[in-house]
Amino acid sequence: MTWIEPDQWYAQLPTVHVAARALIRDRAGRVLLVKASYRDGWDLPGGMVEAGEPPDRAAVREVREELGLDLGVRRLVVLDWQPPRGARPRPLFACLYDLGVDADPKVVLQRSELDGWRFAALADLDGLMPGWTAARVRAAVDAADAGTTVYLVDGVAGG
Repeated sequence: MTWIEPDQWYAQLPTVHVAARALIRDRAGRVLLVKASYRDGWDLPGGMVEAGEPPDRAAVREVREELGLDLGVRRLVVLDWQPPRGARPRPLFACLYDLGVDADPKVVLQRSELDGWRFAALADLDGLMPGWTAARVRAAVDAADAGTTVYLVDGVAGG
């Protein structure tokens, strides 16, 4: 057997990107969405996990940066694996965390990245975002309501 130095072994392993998103709802069950200035469509607040950062802390950090809200994580509700897509050359793990209900958020929008925010009913998601994103958001709501976590492959339960 040929010995491989640990740094060489780790360097040859495949890599993935990791995103952390936050599920925040109002009392009517609508989902808080954000409109990024650098891409089309609406999405849950959140973003990419920084080097060495746990995904749950990334979700909290992103919500604080993007919306000025100080909320804590209740639970991981969705882990969604996505294949490489568009300009993203590697697979992505999207971690969605339930941050609870905020009936009257005092949003301070991060204008350098976001054009807007809104609450949206689940029935309206398909007109606001790609189908796989809408499916992921619906799965997050179902998992949060059930007190569980669901694994998706590109927005579909069980792949």
